[in-house]
Amino acid sequence: MLEGLEDVPWAKLRHAQGPADDVPDLIRDLASEEDEPRARAQYDLYGTLWSHGTVCEAAPPAIPFLVELLEHAEHVDRPWLLIYLSALANGASHHEVHQEHGIYEGERNTPEFAAKIAQEQSWVGDATLAVRKGLQTYQQLLSHDDASTRAAAAFLLGGLRDDAPTTIAVLGGRLASESIPVVRASIAEALGSLGDEPLTRMRLLDLVEHDNAPYVRWASARSLAFLVTDDADDAVVESLMFALKDPSAIEPLHAESPWADENTPAATARALLAIGRAKASHTVPALTKLLAGSDPSTALAIAETIVGLAFDPSQPAAAEFEELDVTQQLVVRTLAHSDAAWMMGANMSSLLDRHHLPRSSASLQTFAGLASRRVGGDALRGGGPGESMSGMSIPSDWLE
Repeated sequence: MLEGLEDVPWAKLRHAQGPADDVPDLIRDLASEEDEPRARAQYDLYGTLWSHGTVCEAAPPAIPFLVELLEHAEHVDRPWLLIYLSALANGASHHEVHQEHGIYEGERNTPEFAAKIAQEQSWVGDATLAVRKGLQTYQQLLSHDDASTRAAAAFLLGGLRDDAPTTIAVLGGRLASESIPVVRASIAEALGSLGDEPLTRMRLLDLVEHDNAPYVRWASARSLAFLVTDDADDAVVESLMFALKDPSAIEPLHAESPWADENTPAATARALLAIGRAKASHTVPALTKLLAGSDPSTALAIAETIVGLAFDPSQPAAAEFEELDVTQQLVVRTLAHSDAAWMMGANMSSLLDRHHLPRSSASLQTFAGLASRRVGGDALRGGGPGESMSGMSIPSDWLE
């Protein structure tokens, strides 16, 4: 195993931290019998071959050895490695992603900068191709004894869209025999990720309507929401609404899923926003009830959804609160006093700006005729009278 690892001129290649001469040891440590070196290698690889969504020069030659570990290593953490390979397959160019950053102000429009992007894009393409060469291995791992490995294999396959025709058939066949809800849900999300095919729509809708596991129904509905957006069936919205009524019924399984980059309320909210106002605006009251107990990032996702479902950014601003409809008034009142949402003050201000609404909690409270009080970061900070986290002055008569 790992023949040829030392033949690669690693010291001449670079990763995000510098020369890539440490890569062979990191790859070996992934298959260590001991937990500590394996965990350290996993940590280091997320800051070297892949870093903040970008891949580097040393990634493409390293990938065949990572695939070999999947196939033959006894102690490798296969779910972790499958998810890491997905990150490498779907990475980006560092300079392309960060070109608007201030540190590149003087060079972003130069031929030299464009050449750096072109070079990095070649690494990105080579990394994707290298991961794709392991396609048969990932498909075989859909039948692995370990359920987490099967779920992670589906996750990786769902990101390899150039191989969709072959993979859709394999995933569909595996779906028929898979009994573990987290794995079935991962296969459903992988199918949706691979593109809008008539057979995929039928399969996912059948899961939404008939699967015995609530989590599988929800995951299939979420996948369909992003796949077909405003063409989603009413059953899709109903399944997502189920999660809003009792997120705790789904969250334990969702937390095990490789697709879980947000918790259930936030993921549900974003799916409803994808469906759009025409079919999902009636879910706004249920979403507003979740704000009070949410963490700031979840609250922001919910805020983005309820604003997006209630307000059309192409329409002009309302001059008076009374001009708003009942749903819009509910959204304004809810956000005006939402501590959790206003912990993300700058994001909230930007969101409200885009929809032509007052851009601070204080101005929202005034617009809605509500009692004035500090919320979010302002409340925690306990600034003096007249201060707000945004730096705006609060009129003294609001504080009387």
